[in-house]
Amino acid sequence: MTTDDFMNMTEGEQELFLATIRARREIREDVKNVQSRIASAQMTLSHIQEKCPHPGVKKTHCSDTGNYSASDNRYWTVFECPDCEKIWSEEGSV
Repeated sequence: MTTDDFMNMTEGEQELFLATIRARREIREDVKNVQSRIASAQMTLSHIQEKCPHPGVKKTHCSDTGNYSASDNRYWTVFECPDCEKIWSEEGSV
């Protein structure tokens, strides 16, 4: 939008246009603040999960077999800790 376009608007249209711009700016700022808090919470959770010894970890052994070439078969284990809620996987059957 050019300055001329803005100046050719009615006063009500100008106010609405400016209010829309302000609202969009506020929403963007709010989103940035929330994203920052989420990142901080994720970092805190990651530190907690690193400290957890995962004493009651649940192991699920998985496989992808029956492929044309046996060398394409895969085996992995999925771990789920009920305490810190960390979920990860490792190649092979652990």
